[in-house]
Amino acid sequence: MKKFITVLLTLALLASLLTGCAKKEGSNDDNNNGSVEDSTGRNNVEKKGDKDSSGIIFSEPDVFPVVNKPIDLTLFVHTRPGVDNYEDNAYSKWLEEETGLNLNFIVAPEQSRVEKLNVLMSSGDYPDAIFGVLTPPQIKLYGEQGILLRLNDFIDNHGVRLKNLFKAYPLAEDIVTMPDGSIYALPDVNACYHCSMSTKMWIYMPWLDALGLEVPTTTDEYYNVLKAFKEDDPNGNKEQDEIPLMGAHNGWNALPHQFLMNSFVYYDHTENGLYINDGKMSAAFLEDGWKEGLTYLNMLYSEGLLAGESYTQDKKILTQYAENPDVPLIGSVPSGYMGMFTQMSTSDRWKDYKSLAPLKGPEGVQYSRWSPYGGVTMKFTITSACEYPLAAFKMADFMYSLENTFSMAFGREGKEWQFLDENSGKIAINGEPATFESLIQVNEQPMNVSWNQVGIGIRTSDLRLSRAINRLTEYEKVLYDDTKNKYAPYAPPIEMCIPPVYFTEAQATKLLNLESTIKDYVDEMIARFITGDVSIESGWANYVKELDKMGIDELLSIYQEAYDQ
Repeated sequence: MKKFITVLLTLALLASLLTGCAKKEGSNDDNNNGSVEDSTGRNNVEKKGDKDSSGIIFSEPDVFPVVNKPIDLTLFVHTRPGVDNYEDNAYSKWLEEETGLNLNFIVAPEQSRVEKLNVLMSSGDYPDAIFGVLTPPQIKLYGEQGILLRLNDFIDNHGVRLKNLFKAYPLAEDIVTMPDGSIYALPDVNACYHCSMSTKMWIYMPWLDALGLEVPTTTDEYYNVLKAFKEDDPNGNKEQDEIPLMGAHNGWNALPHQFLMNSFVYYDHTENGLYINDGKMSAAFLEDGWKEGLTYLNMLYSEGLLAGESYTQDKKILTQYAENPDVPLIGSVPSGYMGMFTQMSTSDRWKDYKSLAPLKGPEGVQYSRWSPYGGVTMKFTITSACEYPLAAFKMADFMYSLENTFSMAFGREGKEWQFLDENSGKIAINGEPATFESLIQVNEQPMNVSWNQVGIGIRTSDLRLSRAINRLTEYEKVLYDDTKNKYAPYAPPIEMCIPPVYFTEAQATKLLNLESTIKDYVDEMIARFITGDVSIESGWANYVKELDKMGIDELLSIYQEAYDQ
């Protein structure tokens, strides 16, 4: 298993490495010494020579624009809240101006981005470069097949900002480097502290107060609270219209079992339910605790305490219930943060929902789902279809600066966000002097002023927590405090968490089918068991048998081999 390094970074180090102004073409020798002057940038990346008949000349490292005349680059991206037009997007226009590239986009809907990209990859009709979507096994497989380009030479010769990032945050280099030393994907660093334990549950405090109830700490107490919410009219309208517990199928950690299962067995849904038990790969969804958790959830559903539509409805419908203007309707909601089910820009109702610490189950199980290796994703790849891969790489290297990161994620400097002077007097989320602040809530922004985190950049935990506290970010302070005080104490030992592992081509090929087939079946059966469509007692044996047929033992064996190496 690869060794992973945990690094605490200071903001000063990042600032010194990453905030330098980009050099502009012409600021150095006009003869462009050190440039790559072949027409593709595919080979001989250190070669100096005459420009070819197309007249394309690449700039020196960290000099922008990256080419002497515009060339086209097609990027695969997906929609995000506030982002549905990339061609006329303010950030896209700024990126084009700075790099000198003409950017074209293949845009997939966020909910079907995986399927759309898989169709493109299967057809051989590749975009020039891809932001996100591909999993580490896919990246390794496509890299070894030559579909994705090996980027090591580009990094060595033109990755000025990326190499600064690797020095400041070695975990990023460790994660993107394959066992044989190849790098096929560039990282996005977004080390969100509260995201590392984002499987949270929220409860409506005014209902507890109205009924004289304490905050529940066990699954039995939680059941009693939900039952009181249903039967005792906590919203005071003399109607039994309260919904004790509701989620949504497409929200961020918004399915009830994602939180509640951790009172019965350690369940990391971001790892498809796999975890490490005494050095061995285990599947939570095969264990006795899983069956007990399903039984508990089925009890909540059968008694009308858990809304069955939680597994089918859109998160917009959930928000409509939570923000019902006459009286509140939902008592408890699972999600990564309050803005997933409330309108934080127009309502203060989110302030009345407080997070629940993990509940202790009947056997004493009480976990927070923890992602210690989160914060770094393999997010930018260049395909073999790209005519000018060096241009694509130099654009990516340009994106590793604080100005670019904030512009890509948040919008325009001076309109959606701004840097702060060290003497501003404003306090950050972590209690230190703030270095930047938001000027407008994300969901209040005009459409298409950013890419809303689709691109790559550098946001360490220290940097994220240095944002100023104001009316737009007070919820971040709540999330920080709750994660530190309520969830961190129940994080599992790091030995239970699966580190990034890599697979051989044969293993990765098998996993592509195994993982999707097993995950889809487990997800289907979660909903069917909870809603009673399939009896847990009479259907459990067949459920286990089906997983055996689908190859769960082979999947675990492949992961175990990769982990052991």
